[in-house]
Amino acid sequence: MNIPEIFKDNKILPVITVKDVNDAHRIADHLLQNKISIIEVTLRTDVALEAIKLLTRRGDITVGAGTVTSEEKFKKTVDAGAEFFVSPGISSKLTSYAKKNNLPFLPGVATPSETLQALDAGFNYLKFFPAEAAGGIKMLKSLAPVFPAAKFCPTGGLNEKNYKDYLSLENVFAAGGSWVSI
Repeated sequence: MNIPEIFKDNKILPVITVKDVNDAHRIADHLLQNKISIIEVTLRTDVALEAIKLLTRRGDITVGAGTVTSEEKFKKTVDAGAEFFVSPGISSKLTSYAKKNNLPFLPGVATPSETLQALDAGFNYLKFFPAEAAGGIKMLKSLAPVFPAAKFCPTGGLNEKNYKDYLSLENVFAAGGSWVSI
């Protein structure tokens, strides 16, 4: 699958940090009950890879790996079964690895230069992070006419009060954040 297919029916991306692997199924069940069938598990804990493995085995929720910041983390999350990959930033090593292995990858960008770097590397679906700190809706509106091919999933500072404002933008394909967690 590619990013547009993965997010076709998923406009909300819960960004979850699993601290206890025993919580993974409960979190997934809660998301599914609320008609959210996608999850990004951040690589910020020792149990993240185990949680990704558990959740991908379920088959009823699309599981992404977040905080992918090195080729080593990329490889480990591929081995764990992650179905898409998200980074808080962009690097030529990460984009090359994703391209070489035909992996659905959302590189993180926060500036026009990073957006241009991502587009030049062949990625037009991007994570906009940290959204609120990097100019939020005003920045995304400014980027739209300059980079019409770029589509964003903003994360970082989004919450239940502002995520719909982000989703109303033409260059936003999904909105992500930890506000969705339980």
